[in-house]
Amino acid sequence: MARLVPLVITLCGFAPPVAAAPPTPGSPPPARSLAIRGATLIDGTGRPPLANACVVMEGGRITAVGPLGRVRVPAGARLITAPKGATLLPGLIDMHVHTTVHAGLMPYFLANGVTSVRDLGCGEDQLPSLKRYRDEAPAGKQIGPRLFLAGPPLDGLPRAASWFPGPGARDPAGAVAGVTSLADAGVDVVKLYRRLDIASARAAIAEAHRRNLPVTWDYQWNSRYLENAIRSGVDGLEHVYYSERSARDESDRLAESIAAGRIWLDPTLVAFRPPERAVTHDPDFRQLPASLTRFWSRLFWPMETDAEFESMKAFVRKVHRSGGRLLAGTDSPVKYVAPGYALHQELQLLAACSLTPMEAIQVATRNAAQALRREKELGTVEPGKRADLALVLGDPLKDLRATRKVYRVVLDGRVYDPQALVRQAQQAAPPDSKPLPPYVHGE
Repeated sequence: MARLVPLVITLCGFAPPVAAAPPTPGSPPPARSLAIRGATLIDGTGRPPLANACVVMEGGRITAVGPLGRVRVPAGARLITAPKGATLLPGLIDMHVHTTVHAGLMPYFLANGVTSVRDLGCGEDQLPSLKRYRDEAPAGKQIGPRLFLAGPPLDGLPRAASWFPGPGARDPAGAVAGVTSLADAGVDVVKLYRRLDIASARAAIAEAHRRNLPVTWDYQWNSRYLENAIRSGVDGLEHVYYSERSARDESDRLAESIAAGRIWLDPTLVAFRPPERAVTHDPDFRQLPASLTRFWSRLFWPMETDAEFESMKAFVRKVHRSGGRLLAGTDSPVKYVAPGYALHQELQLLAACSLTPMEAIQVATRNAAQALRREKELGTVEPGKRADLALVLGDPLKDLRATRKVYRVVLDGRVYDPQALVRQAQQAAPPDSKPLPPYVHGE
């Protein structure tokens, strides 16, 4: 692996629509008490599935979990009896999205059982509306998943790209100032970008950690740069890049170093698939607004050859077999990466990298919560955790594709119907006739 693939990102002024004070039409009222019963529970901890389970929620929190008949359901609770053969999972978490790239897409995530997303890039001017959405979505005033924000990436100067304008740093002092401005703006995570020099990055990481913020890095694919990044104290790395100049032993060494450093690797494989017909004409695209698919038709995005993509998967496989910690992200909505739907495809790709179905589910639930430093709130189905759940038809341990057959979604104790969410997303998207923002070519 070692040819640095040129990257392309969109530049848009769109942000998720912000609701007024009353709940958005179609947002269900919270149930004071809610019980889901009869499903097989995969709780995200790695414990064996629990057949015929009952999960009770009150006030947006899980209060009881156990076998049906042994869990007390409060009088007057709303009851959801799972269809035969259904499985209850923790809500899924997409760890790499760009929510401001196109308007009206947030309900698609929720419709696919994705109850949280991590936004890894927006402009400084978009932060206020995203912070408002972050507060309002769990309260039902917006329809969409929980949101964790990075704001604009912290880059070196001159910046690698201008699509998400924000702080730039020429030296360690500038990097500390950049982290300070992001932290003061209320971000949940700091994202470093590809032209930040290693000394400045170390200073930024130290300052972010002092403020209890995790740091992830969209790094250069350059073996020396990556080796230094791995040793910098960074918490995560975004994407996995193919590079034809890397010898196999070099790639193996880098994969082993990522694993040994306990660094979260978010490969976003789904964003780099070869442009085969199954990718470019996915049936899921029929659910999307025409304005998004038309936007894709104008967007250049460098997808991999079959051989290159196999090398990328081999690298992820090596990280996993070395004991590395993986995440599931999609880079949605870059070209052919459908919001919400793509996370299920990412899980399939991770399974092709030797993860078991149980491991793939944990990557998108427990691992994500740990990387967000929200493991006390999210990621598993246990008493005290937030009531974020996905009820799916089928057994994903037998066929991982069952995760996409979402029957109901619960966010903070509110129950959503996926079909109604898709209809709402279709109605909220800008019309096909609306001029779309420009896109910018990266280096």
